[in-house]
Amino acid sequence: MICPCLKDLPDPPRGKIGWPWTEETPPVSIQCWQGVEWPKVTLVTPSFNQGKYLEETIRSALLQGYPNLEYFIMDGGSTDETVNIIRRYERWLAGWVSEPDGGQSQAINKGLACGTGEFFNWHNADDVLTKGSLAVTARALADHAQASAVTGYIITIDDKSQIISVNDGNPSINGENGFFYNQTKCFSALKTGCQPGGLMRRNLVVEVGGVDETIHYCMDVDLLLRLMVAGPAYHVHYPVVMFRIHSESKTIAMKGSRAIERLLIAQKLFSQKNLSSEISEIRHLAFATAHLSASSYFYDWRVYGMAFYHFFMRWMHISIHHIKKINAYQERKSM
Repeated sequence: MICPCLKDLPDPPRGKIGWPWTEETPPVSIQCWQGVEWPKVTLVTPSFNQGKYLEETIRSALLQGYPNLEYFIMDGGSTDETVNIIRRYERWLAGWVSEPDGGQSQAINKGLACGTGEFFNWHNADDVLTKGSLAVTARALADHAQASAVTGYIITIDDKSQIISVNDGNPSINGENGFFYNQTKCFSALKTGCQPGGLMRRNLVVEVGGVDETIHYCMDVDLLLRLMVAGPAYHVHYPVVMFRIHSESKTIAMKGSRAIERLLIAQKLFSQKNLSSEISEIRHLAFATAHLSASSYFYDWRVYGMAFYHFFMRWMHISIHHIKKINAYQERKSM
């Protein structure tokens, strides 16, 4: 599908102005460069009772001016205005459902299974793609064949779409576009670039098993780390998404669950058999990171016994890491 123009879409609600209500991205030429057509992009929006934000989310995808987009909305059976909003825009969608599901991760996988694009990402129902970001990320991923994914940086907004902050810090060389300069640091810190607004190679996402449906809060970190085992991530120094923070958002409401899931992610990641020796050697640093996160959470909630346990486990993993490094150094020295 070629993205529609502003005049094609329903009129915005009264009083809504600016991007993506009364502004659009100029249409991108069907040909990308050197006569090559733009790769097809599959976008999926998992949704559940986010009707107050969903229309802005939909319009920010449709008004990208991108010439080869398939866009799915996978709703978990919302009881608010969600379905009415989807129906207003369904002629521009590749497909949509509104039915009970097993949560956000399962909804994303349902959309992934429907998709046929070369590139893929999900786009949450309360976030807003920035103007022109889809072409920026698609071009970067197409230009760098060895990259498994492309990320950018985020603008944080509130429930009224007002800017809270701009996070333009990035892990690339000299603060510009480039591959993450320290891949192993991503694994040891269990951190990746910004998933919202980025793109991944859909075939790789399928090969690594898609989104883990047992993970409900850190599924983006888990998937990107698994992709980075297959190939490095590339960063574009461009604001790709407006990431919304509000009282009902999972980021705010589920800090404890996210802390526990980081331990699960570390266990999964370092149980893989295809890890390079460079990644395998930082296993204990990754577990130290996960235990520190859990310790901080339990301390904040005054569950001091669990906070102490996780802090002790962090210290133990750090100690083991340094002992292994010393032993390896002594072995090399004696050779």
